[in-house]
Amino acid sequence: MIWPAIPDDINATVLALAKQLATSQWWSPDRIWAHQARQLKNLCAFAARSTPYYRGRLDHILGEDLTPELWRTVPILGRQDIQQAGTGLHSEDVPATHGAMATSHTSGSTGRPIEINRTSYATVFVRAINLRYHIWHGRDFESTSASIRNLRGKMLQDYEDGKTGLWVPSFRSGPMHAFPITRPIPEQVDWLMELKPQYLVTHASNMPHLMDETVQRGIRPEGLREVSTMGDCIPDGLRERCREVWGVPLHDLYSCQESGLLAMECPEYPHYHVQSESVLIEIVDENGALCRPGQLGRVLITDLQNLAMPLIRYEIGDYAEPGEPCTCGRGLPVIKRIVGRFRNLLVLPDGRRFYPRFTSVTLTKVAPIKQMQLVQHTLTKLEAKFVVDRALTEDEENRLREEILGTTDHPYEIDFAYVDEIPRSPGGKYEDVVCLVDDR
Repeated sequence: MIWPAIPDDINATVLALAKQLATSQWWSPDRIWAHQARQLKNLCAFAARSTPYYRGRLDHILGEDLTPELWRTVPILGRQDIQQAGTGLHSEDVPATHGAMATSHTSGSTGRPIEINRTSYATVFVRAINLRYHIWHGRDFESTSASIRNLRGKMLQDYEDGKTGLWVPSFRSGPMHAFPITRPIPEQVDWLMELKPQYLVTHASNMPHLMDETVQRGIRPEGLREVSTMGDCIPDGLRERCREVWGVPLHDLYSCQESGLLAMECPEYPHYHVQSESVLIEIVDENGALCRPGQLGRVLITDLQNLAMPLIRYEIGDYAEPGEPCTCGRGLPVIKRIVGRFRNLLVLPDGRRFYPRFTSVTLTKVAPIKQMQLVQHTLTKLEAKFVVDRALTEDEENRLREEILGTTDHPYEIDFAYVDEIPRSPGGKYEDVVCLVDDR
């Protein structure tokens, strides 16, 4: 903002929300739930009245005191449900005060892209949560920021036109420069070295390749203060390697195309706080029961603010692990780790799913590989794809096989394949593990 502060309506709203968020983050979990429950009752009453899909589906909770137990009787909404419902999930009576509607599409990394309608009002909440993220991590708003990601819409147009934007919501911040993640890694590094930004935003799966390239050249980004990742899960050891190689911290943000910002890294600990003022997140097991800390489960989201297309207990396809309450004092729920999409979990012959705790980062310590991907084709067979500069020795292959099998709890047959390149997913990400077996 320019001093003296005379903001327009949107900026005033964002800053007012940010002020409230600075207080509500310290509320107790019970107080947070009480406010969420009030909002959920309003949301469900609105959806039952104005959205064809929900008519008759929420009657059993309308007018009742909403407890966590009663809430979990609401049916889970899947991607296939959204596709089959079509416009039936679109509200027929969006309040005029919620502003214009915008439509976006998921990347389709699960093979089933969907179309999402959102109001300007819901977008304002995203901007306020984003501002909270910057404040939590003490960023200098006047600095230059760089974004290497899958460019779409306005970001793509600005890149093609050579324009920059502002990276801090509702403030006169420094410029945000964008570069396509689909360009080769050497070009990305060349761009970073020329731009010299203070902050970098990119996919977590892109970071190992950026760092490998700089190590190979014997350079590091000059003036960089922090890396912020988003879009996919953080592999083990990535934060530590970023400090070791580039000398800067790495913080992560959990988001989705359907609802925006979901959770972000605590300013004191390497786990995530759910942004409960704008979204309810549940992590449930295969039977729909809430997972305990340390137990891996499916992520369900309920967007508390978007009335253009209510998403109630929507299963976004991610798996995550809840954590214990944070000792930082914030009452916002904790997610200990996010492990990725359903397709990133391997399946055992008995049907159980699990996430193997190895990544391309850890396997580079075993052999000189540039990139890898493990693909499960059948219940008993895996294919390990590698991009290498030289042929691996028999001993290196044996050690890689042992490293992979050591995290799978099953003696899979593993075939090795050497390829020139492992392509990115439609969303611009690299995936270490892809399961092509669908036992559902």
